[in-house]
Amino acid sequence: MSDDEVEFPNWMPSDAQQRCIGICSLLDSAGNPLPGARDVLRRLATWTEMREAWAELKYFDKASPSDLIGAAFWTWVCAVYNRLAPLYPQEATLGHEARERAIRARAVADEMRAVRPTIRAAEGITDVTLTELDRAAAFFEQNVKFVNWLLNTATPPRKRRSPKAEQIAFVYSMCDRYGRASRRRPYRLVAILANVVYNVPVEVWDEDRVKHCLRSRSRK
Repeated sequence: MSDDEVEFPNWMPSDAQQRCIGICSLLDSAGNPLPGARDVLRRLATWTEMREAWAELKYFDKASPSDLIGAAFWTWVCAVYNRLAPLYPQEATLGHEARERAIRARAVADEMRAVRPTIRAAEGITDVTLTELDRAAAFFEQNVKFVNWLLNTATPPRKRRSPKAEQIAFVYSMCDRYGRASRRRPYRLVAILANVVYNVPVEVWDEDRVKHCLRSRSRK
């Protein structure tokens, strides 16, 4: 799926179309690093089941179509990452390394600002240099926030070896997200999204199965 390939159906909200295009551009710039990502986007954009999702979304006042596309896609990314991370030992230190880089960058920026202005000037260190150091530190701090979000979204359920562990993680996370947006329960909306994102028959996830899944979690 690329910007010039997809033909959006006329019932897809325009801001959701723009979100899909934006994610495609991001994947292109990153070299399309995640297998299956474009297929997930294509299904979210074109499958007729999504007509029901757009109709259901109207009951959630603070949720936009663009938000739905982004939430479904990035929650899937997190679920995939958190399923695969234990297979790669180096990923276990991802959060720690991100925090260490941010701490070091901020320490350098702060220490340089603490140097007397006359000394900085003598060494050619200007306010522009200080601003750039702050920008670098802010970049690493923002990266920590992203890593924390990645590691804490769609985390594997207790039965992480279950064939549906990734799907269950997706369902949990999406219910948590949209369950707070309205008094209406998000069971139907999340069931539609799970079936579309994971390309499974409609009977795999329905309102009752989503509800049962959440109740099973609350009993643990």
